Amino acid sequence: GFLGGIMDFEKEWLLHFANNISKSLLKKRVIGGGNFLWHIFSWEIIDKDKYLIGDSARKEFDKVDKSKAKYFSLWEDQPSLKFLEKEMDSEYIDRFSEIYVVASDWSWTYMKTHEDDCGPYFYRP
Repeated sequence: GFLGGIMDFEKEWLLHFANNISKSLLKKRVIGGGNFLWHIFSWEIIDKDKYLIGDSARKEFDKVDKSKAKYFSLWEDQPSLKFLEKEMDSEYIDRFSEIYVVASDWSWTYMKTHEDDCGPYFYRP
């Protein structure tokens, strides 16, 4: 169901991009009511020099290999992990209000947030 899809994606995302961050900090700032996965960047839980923000994030996203990349659009009726289509560059992604993109092998993530002054974020651990 709806929640299962979100929870599964969240779990997988945290496994790849936040596995060295304490559960209590994640609970407080990143997961649970009113929180978003990208709070890991906006709260600078991950060092600021480790990820890209704004236009530099967009540029990097447009450069990376997106073949078989997937995206999770949070506020769809039935959010699920879908394959990114070739033409879905950063300009296209900007049309979504809240969307998380991951490489096919989970080696990078790109997150467009609903907050105009937060993100987008590009992170390659």
